[in-house]
Amino acid sequence: MMAMPVAKHHFSDSTVDDGREQLADNVAKMVEALQPTYRQDKALELGQRLAAARRRHIELDEKKLELPDKNHVATSIFDDAMDHEYDREWAIRQSLSFERAESSAEAAIQISECLVALELIWDQFPSERETFDVRKDYRRLNRLLFSVLYFLRQEAGDELGDCIQDSLRDPWLSAEEATAQHEMLIEKQELKRQARTVRTRAAR
Repeated sequence: MMAMPVAKHHFSDSTVDDGREQLADNVAKMVEALQPTYRQDKALELGQRLAAARRRHIELDEKKLELPDKNHVATSIFDDAMDHEYDREWAIRQSLSFERAESSAEAAIQISECLVALELIWDQFPSERETFDVRKDYRRLNRLLFSVLYFLRQEAGDELGDCIQDSLRDPWLSAEEATAQHEMLIEKQELKRQARTVRTRAAR
């Protein structure tokens, strides 16, 4: 029985090395393509979107208050729109918790979110379990978080814009300062409402 001829291929060492390098390069490109694109300013972008959602929710609420009392359909429409903005706001908050801060501005936004979460937990905490020590620890956490937030806001400067909620009550302010700040916030909101009313009437 005749033996079948076997083709023999001779590869130089350089050819083998080139093939290995090409294979390694192709694998590296495939792995890179499978990796999600990461943006360093993602947390800041989410903070800006969150601020926009809060502004829109407040705007809808104020516009609803200006509606005629008997316009039930319009009131219902505005209520639905506010609910959707609320859902948007909390979806953004959830996404924000999955991003790692890469700057002072992003860290400040996330510390602010810690304070919001702390308030929510505190509001849901059973009143019968609010012992003296629990209330003391709650105040301690507030002081610590606001201390870090103040530092980060100074570091971030104008980059933050309005990403931090004005309604957060800073325990480092004196009672007089906190009261004055609250009154300024109310006045600022009223001026914005009046300006919006003027624009609406002018557009009619």
